[in-house]
Amino acid sequence: MEKVTSTLSPRGDRGGLVSFADMSDEELMVEFQSGTTDALTFLLKRLLPKLAAISRKLSPDKNLADDALQEALATVWRKAEQFNGESKVVTWLYVIIRNACIDVYRKEEVRTRQNISDESLLELGDESNFADASLTQMIIRNAVFELPDDLRDPVCLVFLSEYSVEEASGLLGIPAGTVKSRCSRGKALLAEKLSDLRPKK
Repeated sequence: MEKVTSTLSPRGDRGGLVSFADMSDEELMVEFQSGTTDALTFLLKRLLPKLAAISRKLSPDKNLADDALQEALATVWRKAEQFNGESKVVTWLYVIIRNACIDVYRKEEVRTRQNISDESLLELGDESNFADASLTQMIIRNAVFELPDDLRDPVCLVFLSEYSVEEASGLLGIPAGTVKSRCSRGKALLAEKLSDLRPKK
């Protein structure tokens, strides 16, 4: 892993040179918006392991996770000037990562569906159960992604990505109790959406 170096800010907001390593994520973003491009570079290098972990947990496989991460980083560079400080930087970055994961997953889903014909399904033979399971996973992920934003994020983090309630709380910038209640509401909505997948009695 590339080492994150401690760069000095040339700005004098704190009365002289200040190391980027001593700045919070929010301070680094302000520094970038003030014209110091290296501040965003330092911020992303510092948070890259966390961002990569989020992408891997939200994506069904490593290749899709890597694609989503690259898309997300490109989006951060395009939109960093628009960051308004209403949330933590890590929460803002999570939303970008989540959206990139959804976009990449849905593109892959379309390609997968286009590659499955009736003939190819017949050729699967004993692998039909695997195909059914894969399709079920696709349906479940789509149902989660279609939840309202306030419910989707807690459900994605806690159930799809297996973060703890406390970890999800930190990423989303909301109380742990709110995460729990939104997960419960999200599960109830998912139960309705996915009722057709339940075995028939």
